[in-house]
Amino acid sequence: MITVLLSLAGALALAALAEASPLEAAPRPLGWAAAALAFPAAWALLAKALPPRLRDLGRAILFLLAYAAVLWPLGWAAWALHDLGWLGKPLRSTVLLLLPAAALGAPAGRALRLAVPPIGVLLLVAAAVEATGAWPALLEAVESSPCLEAALAALGLAALFAASPFLVQLAWPSKPLPRGPLLERVGDLARRLGIERPEVRVWDPGRGLALNACAAGLLPRARKVFFTHGLRLLLDDEEQAAVFCHEAAHFALGHLWAFLLLAVSFVFSLPPLASLLEPAPEPVRWAALLAYGAAYWGLLSGAAARRLEAEADLAAAEAVGPDAYLRALGTAASHSSGGGRRGGLRHWSLARRIELVEAAAEPGRARAELERMRRLRRRFWAIPAAAAVAFAAALAGELSLPAGPAALATARAAVEAAEELRPLLERHGAGALAVPRWLAWAARPSAAIEAEALARLAGARERLEAAGGGALAPEARQVLERAERLERLIKERSAPRPAS
Repeated sequence: MITVLLSLAGALALAALAEASPLEAAPRPLGWAAAALAFPAAWALLAKALPPRLRDLGRAILFLLAYAAVLWPLGWAAWALHDLGWLGKPLRSTVLLLLPAAALGAPAGRALRLAVPPIGVLLLVAAAVEATGAWPALLEAVESSPCLEAALAALGLAALFAASPFLVQLAWPSKPLPRGPLLERVGDLARRLGIERPEVRVWDPGRGLALNACAAGLLPRARKVFFTHGLRLLLDDEEQAAVFCHEAAHFALGHLWAFLLLAVSFVFSLPPLASLLEPAPEPVRWAALLAYGAAYWGLLSGAAARRLEAEADLAAAEAVGPDAYLRALGTAASHSSGGGRRGGLRHWSLARRIELVEAAAEPGRARAELERMRRLRRRFWAIPAAAAVAFAAALAGELSLPAGPAALATARAAVEAAEELRPLLERHGAGALAVPRWLAWAARPSAAIEAEALARLAGARERLEAAGGGALAPEARQVLERAERLERLIKERSAPRPAS
């Protein structure tokens, strides 16, 4: 499962990079067909050549290399974004860029279903962003205000977290836990933890004895706990109740809200960071933002997640009893690679978790350990507090910006967006699209691209002329000249040529 999600993340990163990078390669349809035909054979060959431990990782690397080859050397990205003309249209460009990934990922079979919910959410967000083009004032506001963009992204994250139970259920086809003693025991434990019993569902991943469980949902009536079928087979009822207790403890302790706050805090920290990095060259800015993202999610968020998981361990062991909880951890460790001695980004190793619960099981220790974990959790609030202060400062800076600089920033963004459209018009030629006639329906008309570019340039000119002169007049004049020069070039391109 982790490998599929990492492959998906890599594919999305490559698709985003394709939109931001120069695209010069000519489309090679025969190369696309050859890649589609050869990839399943390479996939199967790799499965035989690599040991089981490295098989999934090797397949993920093969997938990403093949996808990158289709996008760049074989010219798919240039064809989709420039020849078809969908650069700058988030929904349609994303769909076109991900089509080769979907074709190459077909050999993964059922595992592809895991990618459906995140891709669906991504496409919904892309559709919402593209729809802002129908309201020029809103589009201008979003493009010129990083804080507004971050606030909208935070709202999207909240909606995603709220919908997570249904998205996980879509990705993991599952059935409700049957009525019986275990379901009754689960209800008792939920009441002991002080929450309404969430729906419990059992997922069969279709291969091996996968041992996993997860909690999803912010709101009480929508919460769900998912078990893998392997847990049902290997653990007795009391051990399964212990696993449920761990997941239910996340609800009782508010951990899902904490994870949402971590995600929103990251989004809110980006505008002030981008403002600080603005004087730096673009490669330096991107490198710094990537390093910050890696540090935030790999170090800060990972450390917070591991402590929240430990707190859930202690709360669950106290509710169900340490003996049953330790048996459940021991069974999971005996069936995991490395005997449970390997940890992860979000969890300490099973061996360390067992040591923690054993230490807390000593007389008088459990409550003290829980209190210590809660004190650590309270320190977690420093992260959203710092992000909120930095975001408020960035927002205050945007709101206090005088009319002249604000108009200049909006106009510059509009001119840059129009300049991105110019290569599309040049590549299409004088009203002709570089695509076969039978695919003309899938292409964006040159007239529509031209109309959008001219509308953006006209908006930039109006903004600058309304703002007038002042101290920023020379810089504003440069932007205005860029807009007028580009407008002339576009109009000359579309003007009818005299007959020879």
